[in-house]
Amino acid sequence: PRFAALDQTRRAYAQQDANECINEVFSELRLNLHKSKTIQNTCTGKMEITLRNQEDESEAPTVTTEDFTNLSCFISKDISIVEFGLKKALQSSVEKKSSQLDRTCVYSKVSRITKLPQYLTINFVRFFWKSSSKVKAKILKRIKFPFRMDAIDLCAPKLQTTLRAERLKLRKEQDKQMQQKQDKLLGNEDSDSTAKSSSSTSTTSTSATEEVEVEEDVTMTDVTNESSSETSTSLVDQLEIVQSFENETGYYELCAVLTHKGRTADSGHYVGWTKDDQSLIADMEKELAAISKDEAAEKAKSIHKK
Repeated sequence: PRFAALDQTRRAYAQQDANECINEVFSELRLNLHKSKTIQNTCTGKMEITLRNQEDESEAPTVTTEDFTNLSCFISKDISIVEFGLKKALQSSVEKKSSQLDRTCVYSKVSRITKLPQYLTINFVRFFWKSSSKVKAKILKRIKFPFRMDAIDLCAPKLQTTLRAERLKLRKEQDKQMQQKQDKLLGNEDSDSTAKSSSSTSTTSTSATEEVEVEEDVTMTDVTNESSSETSTSLVDQLEIVQSFENETGYYELCAVLTHKGRTADSGHYVGWTKDDQSLIADMEKELAAISKDEAAEKAKSIHKK
């Protein structure tokens, strides 16, 4: 339903499915922020879709590219982890007319990500139409999701190669920073021991002391300028990374969860969970662990990662 749509049977506002709601939000933002392309730049990825005719191998596969703002996690008896549900959703079968055979054939549909968005929304497909009771029923199976997700297995081979190269660069940079910290700590220890050994030396004249102080002031000023220069360069690099609007490593950190309490899509309550700081991860884990078994089975509808 659209915003403020009325349900004629219940004579109340129609309740939106979480996925419908986020799609409406994205749609409205696109219309109102079309000049800045905020949604297009930060929340939209690209998918390569390959269709192969299962009834005629001689027919050339069809490859198309589509944009996406969220991924679907299908839920079944053999799915218990979000990554498995995402992989299952990227492989399916469809029926379409074959131009070569001039009849309807079964095609395999394989989707692979060619561009990862900066923010990734995952929809847990929990609702389905139950014809016996004529309602949108809910799948209550528990699905585990990590606080840090690796999306490399969902990507096309070319993008996987790029992600692995970026991860190698990141690992080398982290090792370099760690080495610099260790060298700095060792350097401080050496300077402390040197200061202790030289503490018994005699003082120089007043003029010599003033000259040393001046030299030290100049040196400190130079260091400050160098430090500010390094800081400004670092900020420029960060801005360039932000303006790329892509996830360059394939890793996503969980930042928000939208949960649903209720048995049908037309009733119940939605509860939002957000992580504003790294320390809140433990609080979120405690809260989720404290939920009763029935509530835990109903909880996750869609999650948002960045």
